[in-house]
Amino acid sequence: MLDNGSVYLFAYSEYADTVLLYDLNFMADIVITGEEFKLPKKYDFNNYCGGGRLGAFKSDNVEKYKIRFTGYAKDWIKLHKWADDQEFKEDKKSTTITFSSSQFEKVLQLIFSWGSQAEPLEPKQLVKRWKEEITAL
Repeated sequence: MLDNGSVYLFAYSEYADTVLLYDLNFMADIVITGEEFKLPKKYDFNNYCGGGRLGAFKSDNVEKYKIRFTGYAKDWIKLHKWADDQEFKEDKKSTTITFSSSQFEKVLQLIFSWGSQAEPLEPKQLVKRWKEEITAL
């Protein structure tokens, strides 16, 4: 999976006995064995991203997010899939999206990419981190 310039691999780890997300940029000593593997018919990597659709990510910590967008972003946001359960509320000046995701860092990245046109409202830890970053800037 290609995400933001990095190549990731969802793979089962016999050592950890779970599916992990590996960043191929950090792998070393890769050995090609010639073995073949076929995905199960009902396999869907989306089952590993907590309902979020913001790129390669794996976590079990699903949270509810609420973000207000203004300016150009208020219309752009409605045209994209953030999560399976996304909902929009609109007024004349803004669009507010509510959704569930386990992708905290990806959500934060997207908020910062919109600058003053995006304001996180929930969860509290997202609002706190956003304010800390803005203060640091």
